Amino acid sequence: MFSIFLNASQYALPILLVVLFFVACTRYMFHFSFFETKCGSFFSFRNLIIIAIVGRILNALFLMYLQYSLWSQGGMETAFLNSPISHDIPIEGIKNFEWLFNNKFGYFLFYSWGRFWLSLVITFVVSYGFYGLLHVFKLKNERFFNVGEVELGLLCALIVGWPSFVLFVPLVFLSVVLISIVRLLLFKEKYTTLGGPFILACAFVIIFGSYLVSLFGLGVLKV
Repeated sequence: MFSIFLNASQYALPILLVVLFFVACTRYMFHFSFFETKCGSFFSFRNLIIIAIVGRILNALFLMYLQYSLWSQGGMETAFLNSPISHDIPIEGIKNFEWLFNNKFGYFLFYSWGRFWLSLVITFVVSYGFYGLLHVFKLKNERFFNVGEVELGLLCALIVGWPSFVLFVPLVFLSVVLISIVRLLLFKEKYTTLGGPFILACAFVIIFGSYLVSLFGLGVLKV
């Protein structure tokens, strides 16, 4: 039973994020009248963002639960559930959280923070930092955005996560160039909004992200 949950944990979040990506693409690209209905409004970019955030948080909690269950099955690992972390350990900032780690579950909490939560926090920070930059950019150059594209950018950043975000940003700018060239040559249109590049870059990272992270040595950014 434990192995079933462990296998499920490996695929549940990626499947959810891919589904959110396809729903976002459908909403952005096709403008079906369904999305204007009361039922279809559930699939707004705002709600998709909330689902992505909640999904990532629940995934981290679930992985934390699985780790606890694994260590509590007996053997030497059980000691990890009864090991506080002393403030004397030379880890930057550990003294500020002595109340959290200097207790029975100290090592488990510290391990869970580094293994399951730190990357999640970084994902949220860089995603909302990106969102803020898009808002500033929109105020200065509104012609680069259609309605909802700033939220679409945030959603795509949440989907790719950390460290794939490092690939996503330059791919967005590369996609802007490629799409602008195509639109200029085929449709004689001078301007390109950022929705298309967000989708193209996000799709590329979803498909090739793991390979590119390994290729460019970005695995060192994983936490």
